[in-house]
Amino acid sequence: MLGCLVVILCCCFGIIIWWDGYYLPYKYCRPVTYPDGNMNGLKEGKWFSTTTTASVNSVMVFYDERLLTGEHSLGDINLGEWHRKELQDGRLLYECVGIDINLLTVETGCIYISKQNEGTYIESWFLRSEGGTITCSRIKN
Repeated sequence: MLGCLVVILCCCFGIIIWWDGYYLPYKYCRPVTYPDGNMNGLKEGKWFSTTTTASVNSVMVFYDERLLTGEHSLGDINLGEWHRKELQDGRLLYECVGIDINLLTVETGCIYISKQNEGTYIESWFLRSEGGTITCSRIKN
């Protein structure tokens, strides 16, 4: 009897984890933090920001090497690819929109890079939704 209850609870827990999708692997749209390259620091709807003395070009090279590989594929499932755009206000935007491995959740990663005084300002967002995409803002807040 106790064994059946444990099995049922484990199955329910597994279904909840799969349905939410946040803890599943293949988070290609989760932003990478600068300069350590960590992908796990951002949680849904959260942001990361930092200012560095590195030039915009060296920060851009860092992100180009880590994000613009285009090697993310699993059959016909779109796991997300990063794209770089220059915004009208002069900032660089790295953006990724992809379907999570649970095929229910759409994830959006946004990384903004801008020149600021004698350094570079970096701001990252990780957003998730179900059923539709959330695009990165093109307007500076």
